[in-house]
Order: sequence, then C-alpha cells, then structure tokens
Amino acid sequence: MNRQRGLALSALLVWGVVITLVAILVIRVLPEVMDYYKIRQAVKAVAAESGGKTVAELRQALANMPRSSISRPSGQRIWIFSRKTIR
Repeated sequence: MNRQRGLALSALLVWGVVITLVAILVIRVLPEVMDYYKIRQAVKAVAAESGGKTVAELRQALANMPRSSISRPSGQRIWIFSRKTIR
C-alpha cells in the first residue's frame, strides 16, 4: 500500500497566506513600536534629571533635547531624541 507523503498544495497556499499576513502586520507595527520606545526613553531621561521641577520646566527640558527628524513616505515627520549632541 502506497501512503501519500508531503504537503498538499492547498495547505501550502494556506500557510503562505498566513505567513504573509503576519509579515505585513509586523512591517506595519514595528516602526510605531520603535517610535514609542524612543519617545519613552527620552521622557524617562528628562524625568530622571528633573529633581523636583514643575511640568513647564520639564516640557522646556524635553524641547531643548537634541533631536533629529526623519520623514516617512506619507510626509509625516518623526522626531528622534538623543542625549548626544547632533551636529
């Protein structure tokens, strides 16, 4: 008796669709997650240096942090904060 071995074409197509959808999801979500963690890092750095400052002073300190911007294809500008001086 011959037993069939391997994967059916329909099963292969289903797995291909699943893997493609997961990849698209990761590609769309990953930049947002990275932006979130960069902003969170900048806010934590300012909060650590705050001492006992008021909210207005903290906002001013965050505004004075060195930053660079990146343009996304949609035209939206993303600001990246850094503790190092950008020249």
